Amino acid sequence: MHKFSLYEEARDLKIKLKTNIFLGEASWKKSANICKGDIIPVLLRNRNNGTKYLHSMRWGTNLFSNDTQNAKQLQNQARDDKLLSTNNNNNNPWPELVANGQRCVIAARGFYINGYTEVINAKYKTKYNDKQPYYVTPYVQSEGEFFYIAALYRVQRLWSTINKYSVISITKSTQGDDQLQGYNQRMPYLLRPRDIDEWLNPKVSIQHIFSLKYKIRYNQFKAIGLWINNDLIKNENQILRTRFEWDLEKDATMTGMHEDNFPWDQIEREALKQNNAKKNGIDFKPKSSWDELRPKKKAIKQAIIIIDDDNSKDEDDGELKQEEYTQSNDGNNNNNIRKRKKSTNYDNEPLKKKQKMNEKENTNTCPTGKRETSTSSCCP
Repeated sequence: MHKFSLYEEARDLKIKLKTNIFLGEASWKKSANICKGDIIPVLLRNRNNGTKYLHSMRWGTNLFSNDTQNAKQLQNQARDDKLLSTNNNNNNPWPELVANGQRCVIAARGFYINGYTEVINAKYKTKYNDKQPYYVTPYVQSEGEFFYIAALYRVQRLWSTINKYSVISITKSTQGDDQLQGYNQRMPYLLRPRDIDEWLNPKVSIQHIFSLKYKIRYNQFKAIGLWINNDLIKNENQILRTRFEWDLEKDATMTGMHEDNFPWDQIEREALKQNNAKKNGIDFKPKSSWDELRPKKKAIKQAIIIIDDDNSKDEDDGELKQEEYTQSNDGNNNNNIRKRKKSTNYDNEPLKKKQKMNEKENTNTCPTGKRETSTSSCCP
């Protein structure tokens, strides 16, 4: 398990996990794409009174230094078979954590797995594996709303009064789970809700918990897009979108169109309607096809011309002269009337109209009745 989802507010977590204490509540932000190095809430048990409480910890620990800012150097998972080994060294510090009773539980709404299909390109005669991520959620009626993942926490003392907490999730092989075989070789060690108290109790041996044989029921796996590969995207609505929508956006970005100038929503609506119509065997003609939505060079030029015409109309309206005068009546009432008169500026008029207006202004009539222009005269 490389990533999981916990899209819940802090107040909702306290209600659903039945606890009133959340240490480090301000550092938790709900996320549907929790990666290595993120801050997550962890369920712990107080050794004095046995009450449960939440604590914010970093998912992943650095075994060789106190630096936890670089996510590439962090280790966030531990194999279940290494917890019981007797070799205590720097590369395997997990038996020491088990001996100290530093157990905890990670709550997750779901986790992500990858399925690979072999694709053959007949044109170039090559093969490649197409990665398809899936979102796995628990069957609510039997497992509840959350997955409960067995984990260990580690405390690193920086100063005399400052401690740094980190958590490591435990994984097991997928050989015992028929539903997850063929996807990943390892899966998170999931606990049943009734086994949480035994796991948090340090007096109960881990061998006893690992010997319990049970199956966790899942909902049908949901195929999602590749937004999960981007660690910066945390919104659940975008992460859980379908692969079809992701492929559609990828094809659009390959055309070189900018996000601000391209009608993404219109493309998605028309494409989804056309896809649903094909599944139901209905003939559907989209209002606008993909090629029509692309801004072509001719369309851009026409848009520029239209904008210029609109600007010229605004200039003509600005050149209108306004005259005000007062008309007096017998009843000593003054009525203000605004009169608008066009100016005789024909610079923005078409060429033929300009020539006609210029000829009218420059022509005069001579005594003989013939027309006389400014350049030629009929009279001596």
